[in-house]
Amino acid sequence: MKLLMWKAAKASYPQAWEREMKEIKKVNLEAYKYLMKIPPRHSTRAWFKPNPQCDTLLNNMSEAFNSVIVVPRQKPIVSMMEDIRVYLMERWYKNREKSALYEGGILPKNKKKIAKLTGYRNQWLAR
Repeated sequence: MKLLMWKAAKASYPQAWEREMKEIKKVNLEAYKYLMKIPPRHSTRAWFKPNPQCDTLLNNMSEAFNSVIVVPRQKPIVSMMEDIRVYLMERWYKNREKSALYEGGILPKNKKKIAKLTGYRNQWLAR
């Protein structure tokens, strides 16, 4: 059951998820009913939305932020908040300036990934 459930959770498109759910139904009807009560958008890769993603993990983001506010943390609350505000404003400004330099709708890192993957296109098989 565990392996079937993981196959369903890792399914990358709806038809694969449905196929795995049918297998679960054959093995255990009660487990199938229980899993069907959970909306697939919460538990299955096939329905996850790819739009807002970031290369920085949440933990890394909080650690990076905490390392920046080590000195302001020692100050009184108003001074600390002002230092954090100034840091964020400067960071947003720098990021806005950098993003203004990008041409087109695809970022440079993603362009490199696409270029690399298109080199493999002659090895892809349609199923």
